[in-house]
Amino acid sequence: MNKFKQKLSAYFRGRNFTSLVLVSIVICAVVFLNMILYMLTSAFGWYLYSPEELDLSITDSSDALFADAESGMEVTVTFCMFESELKEHSTGSFVYKTALQFAERYPDLIKLKYANIYTRVYDDLERTPFNPDAYAKGTYPDGTEYDNIILPTSVIFECKQTDGASVVWQDYKVVTDAYTSVGFGSFSTLASDGSSITETSYNGEEVFASMVHWVMTKEHGTAYVTVGHGEIADPSLSSALTSAGYYVKYLDLKEEDVPTDAELVVISNPRHDFERGASGTDTELERLESYRNRGGSFYVTLDPLADKLVNLEGFLSGYGLSVEYNEADGERALVKDTVSGIPGDGFTLIASYAKDGTAADMKAKSESDGGGVLLRALSPITVDKSKGAQALLYSSSAAVLHRAGATVDTAGSYPLAAISTYENRDGSESKLFLSAGIYLTSSDNMITEGYSNKSFLYSLFDVFFEKGNMPYGCRSVVYENTLLENLTMGTATAFTAAMLAIPVLLAAVGTVVLVRRRNR
Repeated sequence: MNKFKQKLSAYFRGRNFTSLVLVSIVICAVVFLNMILYMLTSAFGWYLYSPEELDLSITDSSDALFADAESGMEVTVTFCMFESELKEHSTGSFVYKTALQFAERYPDLIKLKYANIYTRVYDDLERTPFNPDAYAKGTYPDGTEYDNIILPTSVIFECKQTDGASVVWQDYKVVTDAYTSVGFGSFSTLASDGSSITETSYNGEEVFASMVHWVMTKEHGTAYVTVGHGEIADPSLSSALTSAGYYVKYLDLKEEDVPTDAELVVISNPRHDFERGASGTDTELERLESYRNRGGSFYVTLDPLADKLVNLEGFLSGYGLSVEYNEADGERALVKDTVSGIPGDGFTLIASYAKDGTAADMKAKSESDGGGVLLRALSPITVDKSKGAQALLYSSSAAVLHRAGATVDTAGSYPLAAISTYENRDGSESKLFLSAGIYLTSSDNMITEGYSNKSFLYSLFDVFFEKGNMPYGCRSVVYENTLLENLTMGTATAFTAAMLAIPVLLAAVGTVVLVRRRNR
C-alpha cells in the first residue's frame, strides 16, 4: 500500500503529469458529478425550497375580483392542520404566508382558521369542535354528489352570507391534492415526466384569488371533458376551468348525451374520431350536434401529428373552421418560424393577437402579461369569415409552412387559434374555440415569464365565453429556471457563455500550473 502511494505521489509530481492531464481529470470529475446529481434528482425528486429567500408578496390583482362581494358575505379559509405545523411545513409555509396577506388585505371579507382533522378541534384556546365530515360531500348543479377527500393538507374555502341574524346563503370548495404525493400541490404548477410529478412554480396567489371568488359566486356551470378518444388530460387546463368558475366533469359520448347542466364541452387533443355510440342508435356526432343546437359551447384543441378526424373535423367545418390535411401523404403542414420564433427547430412560435374583433378585446384584458402567446408544433387554421369565424392569434410574417421535410408555403401570418359562433334556427348561438396544437396550456407555457398564455386563456373565458372576472395578473413564483423561455436567443447565449467559462477557467489554471512548473 505504501509503495502504491509513493508511486502515485511521484507521478503527480513528475513531468508526465501535465496541465492537460489535470484539466482533463477535473472536467471528467465535474461531468461525472453532474450525471450523479441529475440521476439522484430524477429518481428521488430532490428539490430545494427556501421560503425565506422567495418573494411571496401578493399583488392588487384580486381587488377587481372581490369588488362584487355582496353585503353580508364572509369567506372563511380553514387549514386542516394547526398553525404551528403549517408554519413548519416545507410547502405549506408558502400557502400560510399567502393566506396571511389575503386576510390582512381584505379583513372584512376573509378570515383564517386552523383545525386538526384527527382530534377534530380548532386551533383556539377553547378547542372548539371541528367537523370535517360536513365537507366530505359536494354537490354538482344537477344535484348529484361527489366525494371530497379531507387530508391534513386540504384547505376549505367557505362563504356565508348573512342578513344580520341568519344565514341566507352559503357554499364551500375543498382544495386538496389527494392524487399526488406533493404536499399542498394544488397551490403549485405541477409537471410530470411520466414517472413522477414535480412542482415547477408556486401559484398560491392565483389559487387563493380563484377559490375565494369561486365560493362567492352563486351559480356555477359545468365543463365536460370528453373521454374515449385518446384525449390528453391537461391539469393546467382543468385548473384554468376551475378558476373560470366551472365544475369539471368527464363525459363519455358513447354512453350518454351531453347533460343539461353543461356550459362547455372540452375536446382536448383526441387521437381517435367521434363515431357511433355503444347503443347502436345515437352517434357521438349527433349528441354533439344536439348540444350545439341548444346553444352549447365548445373548447377544442387538435393534435396536428395525429390522423385526420373526419367526423369531428366535419363538425368543426360547420363553424367555418378547418385544418389543412394533405391527402397525398396523410400529413398536415406545421408552421415553422426560424426568425421570430424560439431558436432550435423553428416549431416553437410566439403568436400575436389579431388587431380587431374579439382578439382586440382579449388583448386589452391580458395586457398585464405583455408579450405574445407561446405555442409549439401546430398547424394553421382556415378561417371562413362568412360563417362568423375569426382568428385570434397569428404567426409572424416570417413563418412558413413545413410538411414532409419541405417548405410548402411562404405566405406567413397564419391563423393559429380561432373562434366562431354558430347561429341555430331558434336564434340561439353556439360558440366554439379551436387551436390545432396541444401545447397552449402545457405547464411550462402557463408559467413562462414574458408570455401571456395564461392571460390569453383567462380572457378567452372572460370575453368570448362570458364567464366574467378572472384572476389576471397574479404572480407565480418559479422554483426552477429550466423553463421554455430559457431557449430564447438572449438567454441561450448567456447559458452558452456560462458553460464555456468553466473549461476556459480550468484551462487557464492548467496553463498557469504548467508555466510555473517549467520555470522551476
